[in-house]
Amino acid sequence: MLKDKFISSLVYVGGFEDIEKHQDFMLASSGLNNVSEQVYKLESESDENPENSLQARIQAIIQSVRSLQSGIQISKDNETKPSLIFSIQSVLSFDVLLEPTSDLSQLAGQLVVIMNIRGAKLSDLVCELTRCCLLGMNDQDRQEVLRWDAFTLLKLHKLVDRIVHEYKGKDVEGSVYRGLDQLLQYSALLDMTDAKCNANTFDLFVKSFPSELVTENESKLLISGRAEQLKEKQQFEIKGSKFSESRDVTMTLKADSTLHTIIRTFENTSMEQHEFENLLSVMFHIVKGSSFDLLLSAAASNGALTSLVTKLLLFNKGCQESMGESNKVAQNRAALFDVTFLMLVHVVQCFSVSVLPPEIQDGFFPRWARLCMTEPGHVKPLEAFKQLGGEESLVDGLLQQMMQGEIRTQVIKWNLVCASLHDVMKEILLGVEMETINSETYNRLILQLCSKLCCFPICISSWLISSAHFGAGEDEMSRRSIISTLEKFINSPGGEDTDTSRPFYSKRNTMMVNILKKMKREMGEKILPEDNAGKSGLSVWFDKVWDGIWENQVLSISSTKEIARLHTTGGTHWFVHVLVEKITSQVYSHDVQRCTEMVFSMLHIDLAGNTLSLLLYLLPSILTGVSNKDVLCYPAGRALAKLTVSCLAALLTSKPCSPYSGKRKLRMGELDDLCNNQTQPVKLRKLTASESIQVAADGSLTQEQLIHQAHVGLFTLLRGVALESTLSPKLEFVSCILEECVQVGGEESLLLLNPLSLDLVQHLIKLQPNRFSVEVILRLFDPNLPQGRRNAVSALCLHRNIRAKNVSES
Repeated sequence: MLKDKFISSLVYVGGFEDIEKHQDFMLASSGLNNVSEQVYKLESESDENPENSLQARIQAIIQSVRSLQSGIQISKDNETKPSLIFSIQSVLSFDVLLEPTSDLSQLAGQLVVIMNIRGAKLSDLVCELTRCCLLGMNDQDRQEVLRWDAFTLLKLHKLVDRIVHEYKGKDVEGSVYRGLDQLLQYSALLDMTDAKCNANTFDLFVKSFPSELVTENESKLLISGRAEQLKEKQQFEIKGSKFSESRDVTMTLKADSTLHTIIRTFENTSMEQHEFENLLSVMFHIVKGSSFDLLLSAAASNGALTSLVTKLLLFNKGCQESMGESNKVAQNRAALFDVTFLMLVHVVQCFSVSVLPPEIQDGFFPRWARLCMTEPGHVKPLEAFKQLGGEESLVDGLLQQMMQGEIRTQVIKWNLVCASLHDVMKEILLGVEMETINSETYNRLILQLCSKLCCFPICISSWLISSAHFGAGEDEMSRRSIISTLEKFINSPGGEDTDTSRPFYSKRNTMMVNILKKMKREMGEKILPEDNAGKSGLSVWFDKVWDGIWENQVLSISSTKEIARLHTTGGTHWFVHVLVEKITSQVYSHDVQRCTEMVFSMLHIDLAGNTLSLLLYLLPSILTGVSNKDVLCYPAGRALAKLTVSCLAALLTSKPCSPYSGKRKLRMGELDDLCNNQTQPVKLRKLTASESIQVAADGSLTQEQLIHQAHVGLFTLLRGVALESTLSPKLEFVSCILEECVQVGGEESLLLLNPLSLDLVQHLIKLQPNRFSVEVILRLFDPNLPQGRRNAVSALCLHRNIRAKNVSES
C-alpha cells in the first residue's frame, strides 16, 4: 500500500484533515520499533541473510510511514544547475557600488530569499559571496575598487551575520567555516587577489569574522590551510599584472581606524578664525594622495560617512562669510571654504546627493548640490540656477575685478559669489558672442576664475553642462564650445603649494581637475535614435555592455554603473524586454540556464518595478498576441517561466524593497502607473475585479498590494490562456509555470500557488494526463486549508482515473 503513490498521497492529505487519527497512525508506527528490536534478537541466533531479514523489512516500513509526514519527495532535475554566483553577483555589486552606505538589511533579505528558492546551502552562499568580493577586488578600476576592498574587509562579516540571523534552516552551525573552507579551492583567484593587494587577503577577511561566526579554532584551521597553499607556491613568485598597479589593501584597515580620530578632531574644533590654519593643515593631510578615497570607502562601510559629511558641511558654512578679518585670515578662510567645497563635491560624485543629511537644508552647498550640481548620470535642469539667489550688483563687481586682474578675498561672502558665478560666465560668453571680448581677454578671464578658488570652475561647469542639455537652440557648435571651456579649466596651471597667498592651491587644483573630468563625461557622444539595423540607440549600447558581461560572466564596476544608467534612462519596460531577449537568443541549454540566473540577478536593480513590468506587460503581450510564439518553446519557454516564478517568489517572500538605481520621491505613484497604465496589454483591474483590496483614503496602494494584484492577475491570465482544447506552446508555458512554482518548495510554493484554481489544473490534467506526476499535483494546493485539501484530492483522483482508463483502453 505504501508503495502506491496515489494512496500515499491520500494518506498525506488525510493527515491534515484528521490530526488525531494521524497522530494515532504515527504512534502505531513508532511501536514497530519495539517489534523490530524483538525480531532482531530472534534473528541474531539464526543464520538468515540480514538483507532479507524480517527486521530489515520492518525498518523499511517504518521509514516509509515516517516519510508520509513530509509527503512524497519530488525528484529533482538531473541537469547540472548553474553556480549560485550567477544569481547573487549582480545583487551584491548593486549594493556595494550603487548603495555603499546601505545598512545591509535589504541585501541580506534578498540573498536569503535567493538561497531558499534556489535550494542552496548556507555554506555555499557564504563561499560564493566571498568569491564575488574577491572578483570585485580584482577589477581594473583603480579608484572604485576601493569600495570592494572596504566592503570585503569591513562589511562582509556584518552581512554574513545578518544572513545567519535571518536564515531559518537547520545547517547554521559551522556553515560559515565550511563556506570559507570551500573558498580555498579557488586558490588561483586568491593568489591573484594577494598579488594585486600586496597582502594575504584570505587571512585578513577571515580575521574580520567575529567568534560567533568563526570560532578561534576554525579560524586557525582556515589560516593554516591557506598558509599550506602559499608554502607550496613559495618557489613561484606571484606578481601583479604589468597592466595594473598593485595596492596595499591594509591601508583600508588603517583608514578605518584613522577615520574615528579625524572625526574626534573635527568635533573638538571650533570655527574661530585662529582655527582656520590648523583646519587647513588637517584637510590637506586628508586629501593627500589617495587618502581621501580610502577614508570615504571606509566611512561608507562602517557607517561614519554621515558624520564626516555633516562636519564638512559645518566647516563650509562656517567660513563662507566674515564680518571682519585680516588679509592672512581671509586667505585661509577662502582656502578652507574652497577645499571643503571640493571635498563635498567629490563625496557627492561618489555617493550621489542623497549622502547629504536631509535635516541640513541651510547653507549654500546643500542647496547648490541638490538643485544644480552635475552628478554622474544626472544633469540638473537649467531653471534651477535661478533659485540660487545670485545678486546682479555682485556680478558687475566680479566682472570689474576680473578685468582689473585680481579677485578680492577679504570680507567676501563666498556663498553669494558662488551663487552669481553662472551669471558672470553668461556675461563673458555674451561678450565673446558680441565680439566685445577677444580670445586673448577671454582666456585671461578663464584663468582668473581659476586663480583664487577652485570651486569657481566647478559651479560654472555645472551651469555649462546644464545649458548644453536643457538650453534653447542646442547644437553641435555650442557643445564643442562648452567642451572647449571645460578643457581650459582642466588644463589651467596648478601653481605651487608654497604660495602663501593661496594655501595648498596645488592640491586644490588637482582635486578640481579630477572633478571636472568626471563632469565632462556628461558631455559625451549622444546616443543615436537608431542604428542601421533599426535598433534603438539604447539597445545598441546595451548590447555592447552585455557582450562584456557575458564574456566575463559577472558585472564589473563599469558595467554595473552602465546597467544602472541604462535602466534609469530606458525604464523598466525596455529593461525587462532587452534582458528577456538575451535569454531567448541563447541556443544551448546550459547557456540558457546561466543567462536566466544572470538576468534574474540583474532585475534586482529594481525588483518590484521590473517584476510588475514582466507580469503586466511582457507576459500578457506574448500570451495574448499572435507573434513571439517561439519565445514560449523549449528551452526559452521554461527559462522564462523560471524567471517569472523566481521574481515573483523573491517579492512575495521578502520585505518591500527600494530600487538600487536611485531613490525617487514618487515611487508608489510610479508603481501604481505600472499597474494601471493605458498602454498595458491587459488591464490589471479587469483581471482582479473580484478581489477586494483595501486602499488608502487617497486611493493609493502599497507595494505589497500592487504585487498581490499582479500575482492574482497573472493566474487569471494563465487560466484564460490555458482553457483551450488543443496543445500549444502557450499551454506548455502554463504547465511550466506550475512546475516551477512547485520546484521552489516550502512555504514559498504555497504563496506562489495561492491564486491557482482547480478548474485550470483539471483542464491541464485532461489534456495531458502524463504531464504532471502525483508528486507535483500533491503540492499544487495548500493542505493546511480545507479547500486546498479538497482540491488536491479531486485533482489526484481525476489524474488516477484518466490514467487508469488510458491503460485499460490500451
